[in-house]
Amino acid sequence: MCDGHWITPRDLDLEQVAAAQDSLIVHLGKAREAAERKALAEALKLSDRNFSAAARMLGVSRVTLYRLIEKHQVLPGPSSPQPAFSTVQRQPAQPPPA
Repeated sequence: MCDGHWITPRDLDLEQVAAAQDSLIVHLGKAREAAERKALAEALKLSDRNFSAAARMLGVSRVTLYRLIEKHQVLPGPSSPQPAFSTVQRQPAQPPPA
């Protein structure tokens, strides 16, 4: 059972448990960043990319919202694609009838 005078974790098969526990430890900073990124993306989605509304949802100022967007590289995508230019062609003005 024991090789010596002392009982070690190896004797009790606790080395596997210790290794499993070490893999479950999450760095608090990483967990916080992931939560911030998720909340930021969700607020931008729910507010239809309205930065003022998203900031209110998150309880932060717009400046803080902009900083969070830059920090987490969360770029809100368009809710509906907008053309870069108008596809409507204007007709030339007609001279008034004489």
